[in-house]
Amino acid sequence: MPNYLLEKQEILPRFENLNEEEQSAYELDINTLNQLLSNQNFEIDKDEEYRVKVNMLLE
Repeated sequence: MPNYLLEKQEILPRFENLNEEEQSAYELDINTLNQLLSNQNFEIDKDEEYRVKVNMLLE
């Protein structure tokens, strides 16, 4: 799991105005992320450059 997702997973926004396909994909991704976190079945990959970009988008 990328470090930028692990650090921000608790504050991921709820997007509005997604079409049905986008909403379904978003919910699947969130559920997969939550499943990985609850099972502790992941390794952390560090990518500091991308983490900075993600932080700018999510703040």
